[in-house]
Amino acid sequence: DGVAPSSRGLADAMSDLGVGGVLLPADGTTRGSSRAALTARLDTVPGLARVTEGQDSVLWRVDLSGASGAQTSTGGAWATLRDADGKVLRALPTPGPGVDETLPARDAATTLVLASHAHRHWRATLDGRSLATAGGGGTWQQEFAVPAGKAGHLVVSYDAPHRALWLWSSGVLLLVVVLLALPVRRRRVVLR
Repeated sequence: DGVAPSSRGLADAMSDLGVGGVLLPADGTTRGSSRAALTARLDTVPGLARVTEGQDSVLWRVDLSGASGAQTSTGGAWATLRDADGKVLRALPTPGPGVDETLPARDAATTLVLASHAHRHWRATLDGRSLATAGGGGTWQQEFAVPAGKAGHLVVSYDAPHRALWLWSSGVLLLVVVLLALPVRRRRVVLR
């Protein structure tokens, strides 16, 4: 159903979930004619553009640009601002696994939705103030409540629980290796 040529809303649905691409690996699960048929079907899905084809895999990008080049949806955005009804108001640029963006003034409260599983280590701040999680709807995605108000600087990050321990341990190990690599002067033993 998802890869039928008539699946006009498939790319929009994938974009809303934050999916930016589709990869068909050559891992042995699709063979011969079934792989060729699946590739042909994916080629005909509106909103999917083939990016590359290698010996091992084929990659399609979710491309929702219209004929004029104007963006018609979130474009596979990982982070979006949504209104109370769940309608996407704005897709936020995310160069990596986080957000660092200035938000415009907002007349109403919005919800920041990340295309990532909800987890207690996600942190979001607006002008340095922590945002409350808003996952009351039982969704799998991480959500934060963004209050109405003036423009502000939004930062989203994932605080890995053991990151500080790993950094500290790596530093100690590096210090030990450097100390062991230093040349040591031997004492001369004088026999009488």
